[in-house]
Amino acid sequence: MSLDKLSKYRVNKAFTEGVDIHLDDAPDVCFRVKLPGQYNRAYMAEMYGSIEVDFNEAGEAKTKTNILKARDTQELAFIKHCLVSIDGEPAPDNFASDFPLALEELLLKSNKLLEGLDKAVDEGSKKSQPSLVGSTSGATG
Repeated sequence: MSLDKLSKYRVNKAFTEGVDIHLDDAPDVCFRVKLPGQYNRAYMAEMYGSIEVDFNEAGEAKTKTNILKARDTQELAFIKHCLVSIDGEPAPDNFASDFPLALEELLLKSNKLLEGLDKAVDEGSKKSQPSLVGSTSGATG
């Protein structure tokens, strides 16, 4: 079976291998980053796993997670599951605390790239309308 026919459905390498990102004020430093989107499952699992939810008597959900804790979780998940390397070397353990502005810029640039990919996927899916073959009644033959 040739999977080449499914190439339009393949996960973009930006999620599996990463993309190179350069900071505005340090263009000679190359950051390899896996984008933090829905196809980066480890990143998403860590993000969603950190959200605490309460339900009231009417069944309405309300998050209990503090916004600052959510931001810390996002940064740690980004470093753990998205930041592949800095100039080909692993990021140091103290990267977030020593270089918070660099981390912030990486997050912003990663999310901007992610938006571009999401837009391209949305446009592609609009062009590809589903076609149904067969009966919806459940009857055979």
